[in-house]
Order: sequence, then structure tokens, then C-alpha cells
Amino acid sequence: MSDWELFFKRTNYYVPLHAIEKRYNASIDFSILHWPESISKIDGSKDIIILNVKEQYSITDSIGLLEKQCQRPIEDIILLSDTVWPNTLFYYDNPNFFFAYTWFDCPVGVCEQVVEPKRYLFDFLVGYKRKQCDRLFQVFEQKGLLKNSLYKYDDMGNFDFDDMGEQFSISWEKQGVESTIDMNTWASKFGTDSLNNHNAWPSRIVPKKAYEQTLFSVVRESQFYFDTHLFYQPSEKTAKPILCKRLFFTLGAKGVNENYVKLGFKPYDYDNNTWDQLDKWQDRVDAFADYISKIDQTYILELYEKEKDNIEHNYKLATRPWAQQCLNFVLDRLASKYS
Repeated sequence: MSDWELFFKRTNYYVPLHAIEKRYNASIDFSILHWPESISKIDGSKDIIILNVKEQYSITDSIGLLEKQCQRPIEDIILLSDTVWPNTLFYYDNPNFFFAYTWFDCPVGVCEQVVEPKRYLFDFLVGYKRKQCDRLFQVFEQKGLLKNSLYKYDDMGNFDFDDMGEQFSISWEKQGVESTIDMNTWASKFGTDSLNNHNAWPSRIVPKKAYEQTLFSVVRESQFYFDTHLFYQPSEKTAKPILCKRLFFTLGAKGVNENYVKLGFKPYDYDNNTWDQLDKWQDRVDAFADYISKIDQTYILELYEKEKDNIEHNYKLATRPWAQQCLNFVLDRLASKYS
């Protein structure tokens, strides 16, 4: 299956690439960029280049190579991007840029949050071991937050994580790298449509048992320790609680929650967000942990009522037919170019 089919087959009104090429009498290359090596598949001899930048690291150190492969400057490329990169052409002020929102159709095993008192206050899935995550985990531990959470980091975790009740037995990290699930095994559980342009990562699976035992999620986005060279790439970590209509609070790079606002989302308890604009990641970690330490079940249960309209708003925004809107954007740009 071509990248065009992988990306746009999800639309309500799918249009084959050859039909668009015929309509505008122009050749088109559409490529999905997962990693830097993906750049080599772009056919720069085509009249039009359209890119879905799925992963930021596919372009971060490869802009020169990208322009060389495309045989044109970035400003002449239509960008359906899953990453927002300030002070570059991968940003909202570029008329050829459209945020693709594809990570929001990534989660599987979605279940709606049941709002009632829980055994634990929140889930805390820290991810694979690295020094910045060490510090985050240590701060939560020092503030006594782990005793009220369902947590896992490296080989440390609650007893309840021995049986998460997921569809697969998952070793989340092996030698520091998340291992993909066999495609056929995944498809037998979640269907082939769930693969589309996402790989079979275990992190896409909603941790149902964790959600059943907790009231909200602490979301540690991948780039939370970035202080410079900022980019924003909302991932499955954010998408899972949104689709489950579950409260969550995000620790990310400076301004990550502000970027959610620019995308149209409404972060929860936003007036009390004291960490988002702090310059140093260590300060963001400390302020974030301070905020979490002041929360109890009564506050969260009341917050569900206070934020119920925003929870529904975020769900509806995340579940819009974004592939269709991406196609509409492409057709609009082509119409402008060839009118």
C-alpha cells in the first residue's frame, strides 16, 4: 500500500492520487516521514511534493538533505505535519503548513473513564530509563507521591502492574527500547485498520486496568527536558486520556500546554498551571510535582464536574475526521496554485 493510501484511506471521500494528478495535470509525490531514512524515498522530480512529517527527529538534523531530495526549498512543499517547530516553516504561520492530528487516531482499546473514588489517585508511566526520567521519578518519590499512584519506571512499579489486563503481555522496554508487537498478532486483536500509518507499539494500547484503578494520568511527554530547540509533538501519551475522556496533566517542553491551546485543546485546571513557561526543565519538574502534590481525590472529582465541557470539547476535537481535513487542505493548496 502506498503512503497516500495509508494516510488518506481513512477519509470519508477518498480520492486516489492519480485522480488528483489528472485533475491538475501535475505529478505528485506524497511521503510519510517516520525517520531520517524516509527522506530517501521522496521523488523530487515530481511537480508537487506533499509530506506528512510523522516524527520530528526525521527532519531535525536533515533539513538540508530534505531540500536536496525534494529539489526545492521547504516553502514550496505542502506540509501535513504531526510536529510543530517554532521559528521554522513547520509552524502555523506558513500557509503551506497544516497540523495533521494523526496521533489522535493512534490509541487502541479505548474505554471511557468512570468517575468515582478510586484505589489510587493517578497513573504514572515514566517510560524507559534515562537520567532526566531518573530525576523526575526521584522528585515524585521524595514528595511522597508514589504511594498514591499506580506507577512503573524501569524495573520499579506497584504490585498491581504485574497484571495490567492488557491484550498482550508486554515488556514495555527491552534494553532501553520499546519493542513492537508482531503485526499479524496486533491485527488479530485490533484489526488491520488500526495499523494504517502507525507501527504496532505497545504504548498505543490504553492501560485499561490502570485507568480503572486511578482518576487521572500524569503525562510525561517525550521532550519534557527540552529547554532550547523546542518542538511540540503531541503523541499517544496525550491521545489516550483524551479519547477516554479522562483528566490528565502534561509535563513537556517549555510551552507544551500553550501549544495545546493553539491546536484548539483546553488543558485542564489551566489557571493553576505554574510549570509550563519555566525556562529550565528541572524547574518545570519541580513545579509540576508541587502541583500534583496538592491534589487529592476530592479535588479531582470536583474537577471532573468543573471541566466536563472541556473534556467533551477535547474529545470532539481529537476525533474530528482529520484525514479528510488534511485532504481538503491539500486540495485547497493545489487549487490556489493552479487557479
